[in-house]
Amino acid sequence: MPAYWVARSRIIDPVEYKKYTDRIPAIFAKYGGRVLARGGHLVLTTHGWTALAYDARNARRPLAECVEIERALSREGHWFIDPFGEAGDWGVVNPLWGSAFVTADFLSEQLCPLWRVVEFVPGRNQHNQDVYVLARA
Repeated sequence: MPAYWVARSRIIDPVEYKKYTDRIPAIFAKYGGRVLARGGHLVLTTHGWTALAYDARNARRPLAECVEIERALSREGHWFIDPFGEAGDWGVVNPLWGSAFVTADFLSEQLCPLWRVVEFVPGRNQHNQDVYVLARA
């Protein structure tokens, strides 16, 4: 039966820490374990200006809501609404679960300097969602 050990380390003394990490490969090999380290890229999709234009063009949202979203994006860089209410979305009731739009500038401000944007393609997913490829900075 597979098991996972999740650890997050803040290394204060790399020399002492290496004494510990040097022993790990032999222990893992003995029990058939392997190290899964975080890394690589994170792919994130969002609704932004392209999605707003798509929704307005295809009448997917009321015009008044599109105007509200446009003003919020211009003013604050983001917009959020909980359209599901007490019924929730497929039974998931959470006031933080809803419909959100963000600009690339707003997202970059929130992510950097911990993350860096490797690639940004507006409207790449389903012709309306922006795609970001991120890497840890």
